[in-house]
Amino acid sequence: EQDFSSNIGFTQILNDYFPVLPDKPVSVGDTWSDTRTLHVPFGGMNLNITLVTEYRLDDILPSKDGPTAFITTTYKAQVHGRTLEGGAGIFEGTGGGTGFLHYLTEKGTFSGYQTAFSVQASFSVKQGETVLLNWPFSFDSFSLITLNSLGD
Repeated sequence: EQDFSSNIGFTQILNDYFPVLPDKPVSVGDTWSDTRTLHVPFGGMNLNITLVTEYRLDDILPSKDGPTAFITTTYKAQVHGRTLEGGAGIFEGTGGGTGFLHYLTEKGTFSGYQTAFSVQASFSVKQGETVLLNWPFSFDSFSLITLNSLGD
């Protein structure tokens, strides 16, 4: 029997990773950033992922759906966690990546959104400051959302 009640749902993933638009007008070449900390239950521990996203408006060009803002993204990720109840297991890692957004300025919607980042991490078991076991690994995240059509 499996309890899936603690699994992260699709809606939470969209909320956690969905892009942030600037809170004031920007010009081509301007940047803005967003920092989020995601809390993820994973294998008997609570992982905290701090994701810093830097956005840059590269251009606004005409398209069949109206003016489209082309925005590039750069990600930096830091992951840390500890087994529950003060356990000796420690999860640590860092990484980063890139992505892009295509935003239809007149319609107020995204027509394309892509993220790709990789984190190099390790799970260690420590006794005091002594590392008893260490398992290095990496994990990758890739998402692509494309709006196929805007019906009027």
